[in-house]
Amino acid sequence: MCSLGLFFPGSSINPSVLKLEELAKKTNRMGSFKQRRSQTNIFIPKYSDIIEELQSLDKLPCIVFIFSRMGCEDAARMLQNTRIQLLNPAEQATMKTHIQNYLQNNPEIPIPKHVLYTLQRGIGVHHAGLISVYKGFIEDLFGAGLIKVLFATETLAAGADITLSVYVCARITLAIALLP
Repeated sequence: MCSLGLFFPGSSINPSVLKLEELAKKTNRMGSFKQRRSQTNIFIPKYSDIIEELQSLDKLPCIVFIFSRMGCEDAARMLQNTRIQLLNPAEQATMKTHIQNYLQNNPEIPIPKHVLYTLQRGIGVHHAGLISVYKGFIEDLFGAGLIKVLFATETLAAGADITLSVYVCARITLAIALLP
């Protein structure tokens, strides 16, 4: 059996991840990543499956670390085609107010419609390619508990003081330099 694993403090591999892997095997769902030929027995759940499971376990908010700007944007776009709604009606109203205030105070920095859609569902993106004012806005929303899932690069870890119980890493790669 494969061991991708989300690790919780004081425990081994999260049983929920193992359950997702079993579901992926049964339904032959490979998620958003292509299967490598050398790893034919590894199944990777979709972000939507992981987020739904974390939501059912009451383990949100979480940060999903993806090590590319485009990867963060793509992950958020993938969730647009799902029914995931992470905010309750009161949080949705508060989010709408925050967005309206941001747009009034920063008319020169518009928010694209697809980003507004994900924000209103409690999903955000944070990476170095974003304008500083907008990154601050996203950090404020996350700090206020209005973003439940944040797709981020390592720049978030370098610039923000955030403590969570769940961090998800999209991929962990060990690079070994071969010296002559």
